[in-house]
Amino acid sequence: MPHHRSVLQWLIATGRVLLVGTVSSRRQSTAEGFAVLTASNLVVRLIGFVYVLPLTHLIGNVGNGLYGVGYQIYIFLFILSNTGLPSAIAKAVSENRAVGDYESAHLVFKIALRILLVMGTATTAMMAAAAFWVDRYLWPRTLYTILALSPTLFFVSLMSGFRGYFQGMSLMTPTGVSQVVEQTVKAVSAPLLAYVFLGYGIEVAAGGATFGTTLGAIVGLAYLIAKYLKERPRILRDIELHQQMPRRHSSKSLFRTVIRYAIPITLGSAVLSMGNLVDLALVGSRLRAAGFSQVETDALYGILNTQNARLVNLPTALSTALAAALLPGISAAFAAKDRSALNYRTTQALKVSMLIAAPASIGLSLLSDPVIRVLFPSHPDGGYVLAVGALSIVFISLVQVITAVLQGAGKMHLPPMFLLCGVGIKSLLTYLLVSIPELNIRGAAIASVVAYSLVFLADLSALTISTGVKIPVTEVFVRPTAAAGLMGIAVWMLSEIMRAYQASSLVTVAVCVPAGVVVFGLLVIVLKAITPSELLRLPGGSLMLRTIVRLGIWKDEESRLH
Repeated sequence: MPHHRSVLQWLIATGRVLLVGTVSSRRQSTAEGFAVLTASNLVVRLIGFVYVLPLTHLIGNVGNGLYGVGYQIYIFLFILSNTGLPSAIAKAVSENRAVGDYESAHLVFKIALRILLVMGTATTAMMAAAAFWVDRYLWPRTLYTILALSPTLFFVSLMSGFRGYFQGMSLMTPTGVSQVVEQTVKAVSAPLLAYVFLGYGIEVAAGGATFGTTLGAIVGLAYLIAKYLKERPRILRDIELHQQMPRRHSSKSLFRTVIRYAIPITLGSAVLSMGNLVDLALVGSRLRAAGFSQVETDALYGILNTQNARLVNLPTALSTALAAALLPGISAAFAAKDRSALNYRTTQALKVSMLIAAPASIGLSLLSDPVIRVLFPSHPDGGYVLAVGALSIVFISLVQVITAVLQGAGKMHLPPMFLLCGVGIKSLLTYLLVSIPELNIRGAAIASVVAYSLVFLADLSALTISTGVKIPVTEVFVRPTAAAGLMGIAVWMLSEIMRAYQASSLVTVAVCVPAGVVVFGLLVIVLKAITPSELLRLPGGSLMLRTIVRLGIWKDEESRLH
C-alpha cells in the first residue's frame, strides 16, 4: 500500500509540474485528476497487454488476426457514437456548474444519456448487420468475432455518458475505476471463453474471446450506475441549495450545445479510425496480392494488430491521460489571454511526452526481437514488425498532446484536417509497401511511422502559427532526443555483447532495460533535459538536486537561478 501511495504522489506532483506550476486547492484537484487518469490508463493498458499473452497462446496469431478485424470495426462505430459525447458532456456540465446553473448541468446529462441510448442501439444493430457482409466479402471467418462484439456498443455508449458527467463535476475517480473494472473482467473472461470454445475452431474461440469485451462493459456500466445512484441525492441537494438563478437553457438548446461540442472531437477520432479500417481492407488484399494465403494473412494481421499495436500503445498511456487533463487548463489560459500560462503548459506537456516517448520508442525498437520472444514465446514472430512500429511511439504521443492544445485554443478543425491527410498518405504507402513480399506487414508499420511524423510536423507548425506559442526547440526536442539516442547506442552495444555470449532473450531484456533506464536518467541530468526547478517539484527532487550539485554536474549558482 505505501508503494501505491508513493506512485500516486509522484503522479500528482507530475500533474502539478505540467498543469499549473504552483499549487492551490483548486489546482491540486486538477493535478489529482491527472494522476487518477494516468494511473487508470497505465493499469488498463497493462492489463490489456497481459491478458493478450495467454490469449495468444490459445488462439495464436491467426486468432488474433480474426479478433483484430472485429475490433477495428467495433472501434470505428464506437468512435462515431461515443468519443465526442463524453468530452461534450464534461465541458457543458462544467460550464453550467461554474456559473451556478446546477439544474442545466444535470439536464445536460439526462439529454446526453438519451442520445447515447439511441446511438448505442443503432450502432449495435449496424455492427451485427455488417458482420455477415464483412465475413462474406472482406475478411472470411470473422462472423463470430463481429457478432460477439456488437452488443458492447450499447453498454459502452451508456457508460460514456456517466463518465462524461462525473468528469464534468471534476470527479475523475469513477471514470478511472470503471475503466479498470471493465478491463479486469475482460482480461479474465476473454482467455477463459477462448479456452471453452477452442474445440469448435479458431474462429469460434476468437468470437468467445471478443465476447469478454461485452461482459467487461456490462460490469463497468453496473459500477457507474451504482456510483451515480449513490451520488444522486447529493447532486439533487446541490441543485436545491446552490441554484442561484432560473435555469438558463432549454432542453433543445442544451441538445444543440452537446452536439456542437461533440462533432469536432468525434471527427478527429473518426478520421484516425477510418484510416485503420482502410488499412484493414488494404492489408488483407495486398497481402493476398503478394501471394500469401488467407491463413497466412490472418496470422500476419494478428502480428500487426496484437504484438506490434499492444506494445506501441503501452508507452502512449501517459500522453493520452495528459491530453485529457491538459484540455481544460489550455482552454482557460486561452480564454483569459494568459500567454505565459499557455506557453508554460504546452512546453511542459511536450517535454514530458518527449522524455517518456523518445527512450521508449528507441529502446523498444532496438530490443524488439528479445521482447517479443519473452512475451510471446509460443508465437515469437513479430520482432521485425515492432522494430519499425516502435518508432511511431514518439510521434503518436506528441500528436496527442498538440491536438489537445489546439482543441483547447479553439482550433478544433485543424487536427482532423491534418489527420485526414495523414490517413491518405498512410493508405497510399500501405498499398505500395505491403504487397512487396519481403516487407509484407512491415510495410504497414513503415507507413504508420511516416504518416504520424508528417502529422506531427503539420500540428507543430499550426500550433506555433495559429496560437503564437513559442516552443523552445532545444529544451523540448533536442536534449531529450540526444539523451534517448545516446541511450540507444549504449543499449545496442550491450545487446550485442549479450548476443555474443548467447544470452537468452529473457536475460537480454532483464539486463538491457534497467541499464537503458539508468543511462537515460543520467544523460537527462548531464544534458540538462530537465531543469532544477522541475526536478524540485518531484518527490525526492530536493535530495537529487543536492546530490547532482555535490557531484559537480550542475553548478550551485545555476540550480539557484532556476
